[in-house]
Amino acid sequence: MDVIFNVMLRDHVKKSIRALLVTSVLGFVVALYTLWHHVSINNNALEAASFCNVSAYVNCDAVALSPYSAVLGYPVAGLLVIFYGVLFCLGAALSFATAPSGKRNATQESDARALRSSLFVLTTLAMLPTLLLAAISAFVLKLLCLLCLTSYVINAVLWVITWRLRSNDDGLSPLPPNSTRVPTALVALVLALSPLMIKGMVSGSGIDDNVLRSVLSQHFSATPSTIATEGFPSIGPSDAKIVVVEYSDFQCPYCARASTVVPQVVRASPGTRFVFKNFPLDPSCNPTMQGRGHPLACVAAKTGHCLFKSKGNDAFFAYEKSVFAQQPSLSAPLIEKIALENGISLEELKVCIDSPETHASIVAQAEEAKAVGVTGTPAIYVNGRKLEYGPVAKVLKAVLARYSETSSNAGQ
Repeated sequence: MDVIFNVMLRDHVKKSIRALLVTSVLGFVVALYTLWHHVSINNNALEAASFCNVSAYVNCDAVALSPYSAVLGYPVAGLLVIFYGVLFCLGAALSFATAPSGKRNATQESDARALRSSLFVLTTLAMLPTLLLAAISAFVLKLLCLLCLTSYVINAVLWVITWRLRSNDDGLSPLPPNSTRVPTALVALVLALSPLMIKGMVSGSGIDDNVLRSVLSQHFSATPSTIATEGFPSIGPSDAKIVVVEYSDFQCPYCARASTVVPQVVRASPGTRFVFKNFPLDPSCNPTMQGRGHPLACVAAKTGHCLFKSKGNDAFFAYEKSVFAQQPSLSAPLIEKIALENGISLEELKVCIDSPETHASIVAQAEEAKAVGVTGTPAIYVNGRKLEYGPVAKVLKAVLARYSETSSNAGQ
């Protein structure tokens, strides 16, 4: 009977070890993709919104651009890559367990217990930042990141697995002599090399600290311009002390890339507001333009304006996302189709586009842009001051952090 019990217990433990290894690999893959996503969007290398940028609330792009996505300059996703790699290496040592517990000697018993305890301690410690980050996402950022949520679930599953392994002590065999050397060496290698690789990946934004300091100095020494912000598509509180205005063109490829960064940085910055304004590079509605420019920019701007007036912010930003995503194949019928998909009727849309008021609004935005110094798109202004390299995540986050710090100090 004892033999049968030992065999069943060992089988149960082996299944737990296999589950540990498989879950660690799954976590490693998810963390690696999340790290790639973090680096891409923070280095402005993401061509379009991510698959997990579903809505204003379910938005992994905004979370990846938030200050909580990194610790001391290291992406949280990169730290998770290391964590899952270490768990896999330690779990590999336990996979050698084959013999009944009665055949252990004291040294082997100590080694096996140390590995089980190490795994449980690691997963328990990982649950602390997991719960903290989940709370920050829910209550501070008020955003849901599907990639982050997947990692949270994986961490919880790993904790349960290592708890069961630690509880089922007698099911593990002695480890073969020196069997921990390879996993220990792998752990040491992962811990030594991973931070260097991660740091190298993150440092590719092209804006070094000297350039950043120059940009900040230039920005804060500039005289603010008066920019109208009421009555335009916006994200964030209407009484925000920090207001980011973007002048954009729906046919501008750089604007398409900026749309994956600028609004998401604002979404991840509580107390900040983003305002979208038109500067179409099309002389048919932009009298400051010379030459042909972008032939669909005016109709796209007017369509977005009409959709916003009729259906509000959510409909407009859904339209903006779709137009930029399909920019290479953009046409007048496609622009109209995207607008209709966001709730406006065809009759209402046509009446609005043809109205003098709509045309006057786009012209006024273009003339205001020219008056405050816009020469091309995208052009970013923060509290009325132009921000060079504004669409670069590193620059915009640094400026918003400085404004937030100033506002906090002023309130003390």
